[in-house]
Amino acid sequence: MKKRDFIILYLFPLVLFQFYSYVGFSQFVIKLLSFVSVPLLLIYVSDVLFQQNNRTRYFKIMRWIFFSTILSMFMAWIFWGQSIVLGYRVTAGMLGLTYFFFLCKVKPPIRELERMIWIFAFVYILLWLYGMSKAPQLVFGFDSDRELDDSRGIFRLIIIGKSFIIAAFFLSLNKFSFLKKKKYLILVIFFFVFIVLQVVRQVILFSFLVGLYYILRNNKKMWLYLALAFMVLYFSPQIIKISDDSVLGKLIALSENQAENQRSGDENIRIQEYKFFFNDYSKNILTTFFGNGMPHANSSYGYSNERIKKMKRYFMSDVGYAQMFVVTGILGLFLYFLLFGKVFFQSVSEEFMFAKLFIIYQIPANIAASWYSTADNIIMICICIYILNTIYSRNYLLNRNDKSYEIYNSNTSI
Repeated sequence: MKKRDFIILYLFPLVLFQFYSYVGFSQFVIKLLSFVSVPLLLIYVSDVLFQQNNRTRYFKIMRWIFFSTILSMFMAWIFWGQSIVLGYRVTAGMLGLTYFFFLCKVKPPIRELERMIWIFAFVYILLWLYGMSKAPQLVFGFDSDRELDDSRGIFRLIIIGKSFIIAAFFLSLNKFSFLKKKKYLILVIFFFVFIVLQVVRQVILFSFLVGLYYILRNNKKMWLYLALAFMVLYFSPQIIKISDDSVLGKLIALSENQAENQRSGDENIRIQEYKFFFNDYSKNILTTFFGNGMPHANSSYGYSNERIKKMKRYFMSDVGYAQMFVVTGILGLFLYFLLFGKVFFQSVSEEFMFAKLFIIYQIPANIAASWYSTADNIIMICICIYILNTIYSRNYLLNRNDKSYEIYNSNTSI
């Protein structure tokens, strides 16, 4: 890989992350860099993006998702009166999908992408520790009026990049399963602890369940023992006592309060949001099929969306699949389902299972949040889909003994 491409490989995600929105940086400068970086990278990869003879498993799906996202900006302009400039500014992060085509162009070795996951995961942890040491002072994020929330037993920091600790968790689990080295078991525990410390319930739950499925998928006896253990804990909860003042205690109490509200007759707010965004949001048949685009806060479209937030307390960011539908329509929703479905049913060799696990994790994780549209998730999705796209190549499947090392360590193309 050329030195220039190596620099872009690591620098583009940082620019897309807006350098973690560190308060010591100029907000104007780092946002400008992120807005400029996407079209520059798009120009660089245009020869790959517009290839007509690329028949690899995921390339066309990713290209259609990319184009449907661009189309959504024009739908917001035509039907909601939102300018293309504002549409681009609010959609630029999602257009980070350009990174996938960059990977297809430069063909980095999978070993380098694994190293990148480790590096970004540890960088995130260091930044998180620094942010916690400064709390309640805000260190990351430009919303100076926002107060850090500690209602879950620990300050909840909003730092972009947590997708990399989730990916590192799956990568460690995959390495331990494949190589049987204890250092990877230590990393599994280490990364999961930091996943818990993010105090985001669905992230904790679904990363745990996907990891558990991976460990037990071929062990029927362990599934039976696990089911019995859950039954014992369910009927005898006093066996394990969790302090109400601990992080887990606060998360459990929050979940129980919400469950109690639901039992009292209040319909779950996520269900209400899904009903509204699917049934009442789109303007016409065209926006239903092609999407409404992402609303920018400073446009008339954005003002309309803000009224919905204030009056109904409905947030697109709370319901990932509803946001897919609102922004890119039935077309975009179908494309994401197609992408996730193909990955779910793809047969993957054991040493690369971490890439499949991360995409499988996206399926439930986006039910009650829109993680798919955050910059760090987009970069990780691009990396994982590139890896899965590479190992699915016909040459690799037919000549695995000859090609495995080459794909893992060199710039081998599909």
